[in-house]
Amino acid sequence: MQFQDVFHPTEAELREWAYLDQEVAQEVRLEQDFDLFVVCNTALEDLIIELVGDDKCTQQKFFLSCAYLIVGNPARQKFVDDDAKAKVIAFLSKIKARNNEKLNLLHSRAQKLLANPSTTMTGAVAYLRTQP
Repeated sequence: MQFQDVFHPTEAELREWAYLDQEVAQEVRLEQDFDLFVVCNTALEDLIIELVGDDKCTQQKFFLSCAYLIVGNPARQKFVDDDAKAKVIAFLSKIKARNNEKLNLLHSRAQKLLANPSTTMTGAVAYLRTQP
């Protein structure tokens, strides 16, 4: 399996990659900032949430990382405008509706971040690094 355009992965390609065996998935050539290419396409947000919530997804940790980026990048930039903050809030409302342990933790951390944007998601990064 290869991505036709690794800079603009499609939903179908990501869905296929998401369920590949770990060893096979690691053989797929990805660019260094592949996660950023995924999160920049807001049309993929629902897929990201879906895959984080699916324990059968072999790339679940990658998609959880993407979910943290969707929240963390705008926060790191101090929500440069109201639109950036509104997009994060909309994303969080989708997460809350899923009632998934990993997404609930992200939601909880993000609420704290929204309440105090000067904090960081360092704990979130540490959490992701400790997950198998």
